[in-house]
Amino acid sequence: MMKTYCIHLTESKQEIDLYEYIDSQLISNSRVSFTDLDQYIEGNSKLYFFIPSYLVHSFSLTRNENETMEQFKARFFSEHDDIIINSVSENKFFYHHENSLVHLVNKNIINEFNQKINALGCTPIILPEHYLNYFYVSESILEINDRLIVAFEDGTGHSSNYSNLKQYISIAKKERATLRTTCINIVDEPFIKTIFKNPVFDSVSLEVLHQNIMGLTLSEIPNLFKYQFSIKNILNRLKLSRLEKIVSIGLVLAFLILPNLNIYFMKLYESQYKEATLEIFQSINPNTKRVINPKLQIDQIIKASEIKPTEVLLDLDILKVLDRIDLKLINTMRVNVDSSTVELNFKNVSSVKYGIFMKLIESLEVKLIDEDINNLDGSINGTIKLIYNDE
Repeated sequence: MMKTYCIHLTESKQEIDLYEYIDSQLISNSRVSFTDLDQYIEGNSKLYFFIPSYLVHSFSLTRNENETMEQFKARFFSEHDDIIINSVSENKFFYHHENSLVHLVNKNIINEFNQKINALGCTPIILPEHYLNYFYVSESILEINDRLIVAFEDGTGHSSNYSNLKQYISIAKKERATLRTTCINIVDEPFIKTIFKNPVFDSVSLEVLHQNIMGLTLSEIPNLFKYQFSIKNILNRLKLSRLEKIVSIGLVLAFLILPNLNIYFMKLYESQYKEATLEIFQSINPNTKRVINPKLQIDQIIKASEIKPTEVLLDLDILKVLDRIDLKLINTMRVNVDSSTVELNFKNVSSVKYGIFMKLIESLEVKLIDEDINNLDGSINGTIKLIYNDE
């Protein structure tokens, strides 16, 4: 079931009369604040917003087939410059091709309405209020909210009050040969009879007039609404809960912010890398001012330093000595090549084996320089230190 809303401004313009329909059947109507409109309109619904016709200037003019829109606008303003009070730049121009009608609305007024309705997430139609009675009886006067809404046969119209209606109709009669006006829902019929001869009076509910408009195709209705991209519009169309809206907004912001944040950190890391690289180069060569090609510059530093390889001589005689020692008797062994010494540690070795080992040592080209041995009940524990190549 699709919901449809019809909105009429009150005289204060701060409040609206809101009519809610489901499948063209009226289910409620109320007067609410225009500021709080988004609290009453569901997303993906249809909305008819009727602007008071005194805020819209309507003209009947046909655009030529070979005429561009810019040329047509220029011709229109040229032909009507004596009627248009405000500056051309202050008005928003609308043209309805099907009815050959031009509508001018003050930009500040229509932009305020457009912005408010655009955020609702519905399918809106903004149209002058006189089309409500025009599509019922083309030449007519309808009374709503103390406004007398005048519609003419060519689709133009206006709205006024009782005190100004007489003057307005007298001007209209000069521009039109005949006025066959049907008066709808008029409260003060005697007053109307002073303006028109033999007027026709009719009474019809606002609900019927709304339903009549709802039955028209979109191409038949002049629509003054202009869609603008809005995140709020999309969220309202999706009918998200408050939590879902917060999460969705957060994701959108993250999508917009994270790439820039990533670029910022990449630049930061790049700056830190360059500073660290420069510090390394300056530690090698203090004259380095900046690093452009690290590989090339390090090659140049190495070449300039003329580093000569150092020849390291290793005395391998110790290997001959160790090869002749019975390593099974030794618990641990430590070799110091620089001092040409070997430390041998014994653990729980019998005194007989230790004695044989020491005889073997005497036959080798080594010399005992330290002996820290304990003999406990024929079990040897301790360390001896040998030196080889003692020249």
